[in-house]
Amino acid sequence: MENYPELVLLGTSGHSFDEPKVDIAIPTYNEPPELLAETVRLCQAILYKNKVVWLLDDQRRPAVRQLADSLGCRYLDRESNLGAKAGNLNNALSHMNGDLLAVFDADARPSPYFLRRTVPALKRNPKLAFVQAGMKYYNRDPIDEFIATKQAPATAVPNHELRVRLLSNVWPSDFSVCTGSGFLVRRQALDEIGGFPQQTITEDLHFAVEVQRRGWQSEPIYESLCDLSCPDLVDDLRKQQLRWWKGNMQVLLALKPNPVWSNGLPFKLKLMYAALLIHWLGEATYFAFLFAPLFFLKLAETSLAKYSLALMLACLGLNIGHRWVSSVFREKTFWWSTIFGAMMAFSFFRASMDFARKPLAGTFEVTKKTGTGPSGAISNERLHLGLVVPLATSLLLYGLCGMQVKFDSLLAVDPYGLYGLIVLGWWLWHFVAIGSALCLCLKREIPDAVYASA
Repeated sequence: MENYPELVLLGTSGHSFDEPKVDIAIPTYNEPPELLAETVRLCQAILYKNKVVWLLDDQRRPAVRQLADSLGCRYLDRESNLGAKAGNLNNALSHMNGDLLAVFDADARPSPYFLRRTVPALKRNPKLAFVQAGMKYYNRDPIDEFIATKQAPATAVPNHELRVRLLSNVWPSDFSVCTGSGFLVRRQALDEIGGFPQQTITEDLHFAVEVQRRGWQSEPIYESLCDLSCPDLVDDLRKQQLRWWKGNMQVLLALKPNPVWSNGLPFKLKLMYAALLIHWLGEATYFAFLFAPLFFLKLAETSLAKYSLALMLACLGLNIGHRWVSSVFREKTFWWSTIFGAMMAFSFFRASMDFARKPLAGTFEVTKKTGTGPSGAISNERLHLGLVVPLATSLLLYGLCGMQVKFDSLLAVDPYGLYGLIVLGWWLWHFVAIGSALCLCLKREIPDAVYASA
């Protein structure tokens, strides 16, 4: 009780006359029933009496309906999948009558104190549209597992969602964005904008922008109140990141008016969205950094080499700075960010070309997650040629350029040989990164030991 003073406000037996009713929504598409069962049970175990748990099945599966009946939660489906997750939630809103709505992904593991920590914030501030709780992951992603030096811990991996955690290190915590899971929203604010927006593939960020544009406030809770799972396979991680990238680009660039330079948002909110935009734009341009060392190796053979040391240092600084910022945003190590950058450079570049042609095009792809490790191993039958071929080609190109290096001329560019030493170090860094990314993509299976709390 000392750590949760709000328990006294809301009572521990029954619910008080002014305790708002909360609908808890669990949208699902293709997640296995055993994963859904765990999530439903944890949502039902949340310490709050005046709540209703809903399982929103977008694949109309008899097994999921049977699961909901056996667990005693509400079940809803619909005739089509129009609008993907946003459409699924909007369909459910017409069946709900709660004052507040909590949303959890199908792989979520909410804390029993989730509503005890979030409801009081909305009760205290009538202008607050939603609160977003901090989150952790309870398993390692494929890159973490690839570079790990020890078995995954038995407790949750401390990786907070970047868009929640980042705010505490930048400016006062009186606003937040929505991350799609582990948030509590006031129905009045949601109804005011006509439900969750369906024009983009990141309904969470889009929803936050729309309510904030209308003067509603938002608030992050940095305490971890919801655990999520990372994608199990490399290709699923790639698809997840591409969806996040394109969805953020749609909200931050394609929307009219957009949140970065249009009227209607406080200046500090614009700064936050501008920071997100710069981060995602940087990922789209990392393709150029990946091949910059080869350019400077070839430049050393020309008469312009002695004039390009400052340019090379600037480019290298930007390259290192970008990977460092990416690691901070994701709360990962620099080496994780380096492998991720090499692995995703081609995918982000292709996605940026597609976005330039059709900004609002695209479909919502559900990230495949198991949440818990099954017995044996998870077999990865796909070779992921979209990742392997570009990386193998790049590694071959790096190797050919490295074999053609004329060390005498490279080290003679300046009196101290700085140009040559720096560009060779840069070349080696990317050569190892590309090789590591290729090995990761060729990995055939993920042992079940990587999963915690299974």
